[in-house]
Amino acid sequence: MWQQGQVLPQFEVLLNIFHQIQVSLVDFIERKPLESVSLRDNFVSPTLSPSSSSKCSDKVFNHDSIRQHLEGFLKDKIATPIPMTEMAKRLGHNKRVIYRHFPELCRSISARYLKYKQELRSRRITMACEQVQQIVQQIYAEGKYPTEALVSQFLEKPGIFRDREVRRAFHQARRSLGFEP
Repeated sequence: MWQQGQVLPQFEVLLNIFHQIQVSLVDFIERKPLESVSLRDNFVSPTLSPSSSSKCSDKVFNHDSIRQHLEGFLKDKIATPIPMTEMAKRLGHNKRVIYRHFPELCRSISARYLKYKQELRSRRITMACEQVQQIVQQIYAEGKYPTEALVSQFLEKPGIFRDREVRRAFHQARRSLGFEP
């Protein structure tokens, strides 16, 4: 496939081949003639460098233990949900390997985490909406016109105004004061 141009060889593999046949990369590129080299005499099984070694861990995949951990985590309603990547780190295995063995459990853990993140976002937005309404009331009570710029100065996180619901709460608060139709 290399000769036909269908696949490009990896540089590290080429270097390993050149090392095995005792030819320098420069000699090969300059197309210097190869002396008769007996590959069988010089061949040593290639050893992989740490950077090219397999990504699989040397740990034994304890199927039953991992299943128990995953099921236990799903049953524990008190534990804070975590993403599957974090779960895999805690178990000491690659997420893909765990997913291959337990796709339903992994989906359930991911769904639980997604639901948790959505609930956090919802609470954060609700609190921001309440804060915006209070700030608008406070600014109005001080006799000032409640502009978005003025309100954002009093917010803990002014960037929350990018959220549609917070902007809606801002306009609702101004409407309740008679500033908007």
